Amino acid sequence: MKKFYIYLCMAVIFPTLQLHAQISTLVAEKYDIGIVAKVNKAGYMPPGTMGSNQIWDFTTLSVNDSIKMLYFGNMAGSPFPDASVVRVIDNGAGNVYTFYKHDTTGVIQLGILDSTSNPPDTIKSTNNKLIMKLPFTYNNSFTDTFDVDGGVAGVANGIISGRSESFGELRLPNQTYSNTIRVHITDSMTGTLSGNPVTVIRSSYVWYSNDKSTPLLKLDSTATTTATGTIVTQAAYYLVSESLHIRNRELMALSFKGSISGNKIILYNMPQNDHQYELSLINISGQTIYNTIISGKQHYSLNTGVDITPGIYILVLEDLNSPRTAGALKLHKQ
Repeated sequence: MKKFYIYLCMAVIFPTLQLHAQISTLVAEKYDIGIVAKVNKAGYMPPGTMGSNQIWDFTTLSVNDSIKMLYFGNMAGSPFPDASVVRVIDNGAGNVYTFYKHDTTGVIQLGILDSTSNPPDTIKSTNNKLIMKLPFTYNNSFTDTFDVDGGVAGVANGIISGRSESFGELRLPNQTYSNTIRVHITDSMTGTLSGNPVTVIRSSYVWYSNDKSTPLLKLDSTATTTATGTIVTQAAYYLVSESLHIRNRELMALSFKGSISGNKIILYNMPQNDHQYELSLINISGQTIYNTIISGKQHYSLNTGVDITPGIYILVLEDLNSPRTAGALKLHKQ
């Protein structure tokens, strides 16, 4: 039963949206399989001013914890077979899994499985919950209603709304980001917990860039009201890193461009040097379908000799002259 209460109070460690006319996003909250996001939890600060061309200074955020979120493909026997990706967080006592579906409207939260209970708790958004509308542009908004079924622990109904109301420069303790968009999200639920009424209202200010799925910064203020009164909790979460892990390797995004044409891999604007690189093309199932060694020159057109079927691929490039230095590029063949 306590897990249903945690769900009501947690709802999403990060919800959604992003950047101006054309600050917009196609990727906010839409995680690829293999993404690992590292986030610092800090003391709450006020969200600051609203409007266009703002400068928000959060360089004095004080860290009190860290969180690691991993995203992977759906599991066999999953209670949510339609999930596109699963987020796992180790809460210290076990793993908490959150299931998401990507569709034409954006990103939908299907539910949560908490493995720390015996048997595991399953909490379902019975008519699904839109947590991100995509694409999303400055001054866009969205609203969605949803129901929550926590089994014997309780039930709830809710409404979530978001509006991208500001954009500008975001200064964090570890990095400064230009052209960020700020989204104000209100997520409220009313229901019962062990037969007793409970209402949870969360107000979140969330910042996004146009190249990361993970929020750069999220400021949460949550009011939980029961028969005994109202408790308000507040926290800040800011991004430390977002990277791709394949075969236990952390891969940073590559700065150059690439494409697939027929059975060829075409690379543009690579660094020109005397290094040797191991290149691997990996399909969405994690299988390496092509592997070779190349040298550092600006452009490449590689005939793989492999029948590359339409789909999404990860190109991994490891610098053999600089051990453990590797990068990845997502390629899409039509």
